[in-house]
Amino acid sequence: MKGSKLGWLAGLGLLLLTSLGANAQEDLLNVNGVRAVVNSPWPDHLSKGYMPLFVDFDNTNPAETRVVISATSGYDTRVRIQKSVLLAPGEKRRLEILLPAYVERASSYRVSLDSGSKSSRSYNQGNSSSGVTGSHAVALFSKSPPRTGRDTGWGSKLTPANAKASSPGHYSYYDNMPWRKLGLTRSVDWYNYATVNLVETSYDLMSAHWESYSSLDLVVLDLSSGLPEAAKLTALLEWVRLGGVVMFSGRDANQTLAGVEDVRDWLEDRFLVGETGSGANSVRSYVCGFGRALVHTSDGLLDAPESLEAVMVNLRGEVRTDWTPSPRGSRGAGSGLSPGIAGVGVLPYRSFVTLMLLFALCVGPLNLWYMNRKGTPARLIVSIPGVALVASILILAYGFLGQGISVRTDSHTVSLLDQRTGLVSTANSRAVFAGIAPGRGLVPGQGTGIFPLGVDLVNRVDALYSIDHGQTTAYTAGYLPSRVQVRQAILTSRTSHLRLDFDSSGGGLLVRNGLGVAVLGLQVHGEDGNWYELRDAGLEVGGEARLTPMSGAPEPRKPIWLEREREEQGLWEFHPEDLPTLPVGTFSARLDADPFGDDCGVETREVSGTHNLLGVMAGVQ
Repeated sequence: MKGSKLGWLAGLGLLLLTSLGANAQEDLLNVNGVRAVVNSPWPDHLSKGYMPLFVDFDNTNPAETRVVISATSGYDTRVRIQKSVLLAPGEKRRLEILLPAYVERASSYRVSLDSGSKSSRSYNQGNSSSGVTGSHAVALFSKSPPRTGRDTGWGSKLTPANAKASSPGHYSYYDNMPWRKLGLTRSVDWYNYATVNLVETSYDLMSAHWESYSSLDLVVLDLSSGLPEAAKLTALLEWVRLGGVVMFSGRDANQTLAGVEDVRDWLEDRFLVGETGSGANSVRSYVCGFGRALVHTSDGLLDAPESLEAVMVNLRGEVRTDWTPSPRGSRGAGSGLSPGIAGVGVLPYRSFVTLMLLFALCVGPLNLWYMNRKGTPARLIVSIPGVALVASILILAYGFLGQGISVRTDSHTVSLLDQRTGLVSTANSRAVFAGIAPGRGLVPGQGTGIFPLGVDLVNRVDALYSIDHGQTTAYTAGYLPSRVQVRQAILTSRTSHLRLDFDSSGGGLLVRNGLGVAVLGLQVHGEDGNWYELRDAGLEVGGEARLTPMSGAPEPRKPIWLEREREEQGLWEFHPEDLPTLPVGTFSARLDADPFGDDCGVETREVSGTHNLLGVMAGVQ
């Protein structure tokens, strides 16, 4: 008995040593013979995306044990996440659960572990302040355990000296600054409003899901002691291609990253958008899909002035290609597309008033006149309830069926297709109206994340959100209610064999459509440095066309995600905002439909939408 106690204390001591510097929200629970360490290591005051909850199980039972994990938030349980796990005898396993950080009036989470009749709880896991838009979250990961207090020092350096002690709360339109409604902190207000929350932790507590990084504004990787696990690095890069920002820091950063294909392919001069400092301590910024990859070639991490400047430039940018919505919109411009389905989700007052007047006329004067004419006024005692019943059924049928029972969408997609690797990142900003919502809710496929847009969380303050991690993950309740129009961003990262093939063997540039959908417009900045465009009406599935050379680069315009197409029918320029035009070896296309998206297990009917594609060529035949 004494030996078992000593072994338990030794194990606990080792656990504390290996988790030194981790978030103070780490908690040790015991339930029905299962020990569990619960930890949410992300920064405080998150306002968007998802944050990870790690649960490290150790089943000390000689038999299989089932544990149900529940996480709830909000005084009225506005968010509920549930997952069940079956542990083998003596099994040790780490489980990662995604907790929404975007739900207003929901902050820290209560985590409950239930097994049999036993239960154990942990409080204050995660920390979401979804109404705060002036707070920026940064996470720094390294192989070695973090140094105590260093994150506080860096947080102070990154936070402007004159910033207010607490970040501003809910912005509104009444101050004539509508950009604040999108959760933005403009450069001019950086020194008054912005605060930076930074957490330093080890590679061990990095997430293997890209959705976990969606709650952060920037991630810093300390490469001085190597790279994290391949799965965790892959997840981080998926988030970057969807609009995130990562800084790779280390004296040999370039050599280390040369062996990582997903990064190396973007560290080319054509994708370079800026450089801070010079020489051995420079920070070079590259476009990486919709996001940014910063390379800091020094061991100074955030102590170097060049590094600090590069980080703050990315944090205080007024508009980034960050598609992850916050409760008050998006710090990027995903919500600028303003999806909406006209005429649904609202009560047809005029029609109902007309129906009620007809009902009053039928059940009263007409009914009395008819019964008097038949000489049976006593039958009014039967006819009045009968007319009322029929009228009620008709009115309910009209109200229920008048707007249909199908699931309709107004969908606006922007996809990034890297034909060198087959990786595709898709952002779908859509409005959804379900006449009858499917009971199982939304069931996304692998690599897909669901993010409610802020307008719904503002206008529908009583919406509840439930995520059930069963054999498949189902998003129910407020994610897809019946007869209520909701807006959401569906972000997807996956591989695809679809592509546009280019051939220059016959002179000029020939394109073949292997995307599976019609191409409505196309501009290409060829690998030869020349510009080409599709002059015909379009390019059908499987068709080919010879592109027309252009006299020069097209006039730069706003990137497609900053403003939806209105009057113009021509192809919009589609490129990162801080690049003057499309880089060499890339193309921009407007498509008839979205070939890469995820319907989340629900058959929908698209009533309107736009679909755009940015592609990186894989060479010309």
